[in-house]
Amino acid sequence: MLARCTNPNRAAWKHYGGRGITVCDRWRHGEDGRSGFECFLSDMGPRPQGKTLDRHPNKAGNYEPGNCRWATWIQQQNNRTDNVLITAVGRTQTRAEWCREIGWPSNKFDAAIRSYTRRLIRQSLRDRQAASSRP
Repeated sequence: MLARCTNPNRAAWKHYGGRGITVCDRWRHGEDGRSGFECFLSDMGPRPQGKTLDRHPNKAGNYEPGNCRWATWIQQQNNRTDNVLITAVGRTQTRAEWCREIGWPSNKFDAAIRSYTRRLIRQSLRDRQAASSRP
């Protein structure tokens, strides 16, 4: 966490410190005679088995109390900045979340989206042609 936010020589820096993501002063330098790590541990607790540190709810936010959680690998993947979100039936989720919820493999889901998109485009083109041929 510290290196990727503070050291431009680290490979991950461009995705963290290079984007302006920082670590709060409390976790970097400590306070009240405690080290930064002691403050971090006090705020976050020890790392649970199978979990890693995740910035949440604001994935573009900083590493600080109130914006970090211990997350599973699946939670981490759903919190990536490069996810495409899909809104349906009044809810927004990632493609992977929709696939898990409806029990479809990703290739079946992708094929359904492509098919729907083709139908929508064809209908839009027909509507547009009909509108332009009217006097």
